[in-house]
Amino acid sequence: MQYLYHHVPKNLEGTTLYPLSVLKSKMPEVYKNEISKYDSREHVTQQRIPLLDDCLWNEVIFMTAVNPQELFEARTEAGWSKIPPQKYFRIDSSTLNQEKLAVYLFKVKEINAKSGVRPDDFIKFNQNDIDEYAILPQETKNYFRYEHDHGQPKIRLFYRYIPHVLYKGEIDISNAEIITIA
Repeated sequence: MQYLYHHVPKNLEGTTLYPLSVLKSKMPEVYKNEISKYDSREHVTQQRIPLLDDCLWNEVIFMTAVNPQELFEARTEAGWSKIPPQKYFRIDSSTLNQEKLAVYLFKVKEINAKSGVRPDDFIKFNQNDIDEYAILPQETKNYFRYEHDHGQPKIRLFYRYIPHVLYKGEIDISNAEIITIA
């Protein structure tokens, strides 16, 4: 069975994952930490997702079908040093409302391109295609190497070029398994 993964947020409270737009009012301290991922790229949070009622980027929860262990192994292979173990929720996608799911394909563009997303960058999530979403693209591995070789202190966009599975709304994680990646 293939799963969806979401990094366990620092200072997680309760048993619900919220999109950024909800975190802002419900949990301001958690929001401050999570929104920092968009420092110097705040415009991204205002991009629209056509397949999910044209909602904003910050109104969805982001997941990946790529096993995080594979991501961290690719990180190490690109020359990065080991980091402390990381925790991820492993979510059975069949338990989610399928009408609230879409996939951002993250089509390959130039490494330094700042162009926005296009409507054809999105497709409806299809449970039967989850294995396709779970393949770690070679472009991601190349990007990890690029970041390392260009002296970045960390990988700026860890999920770059990986299909993002988007969920519009909140996710109950009370039954989600937590796995540790080392």
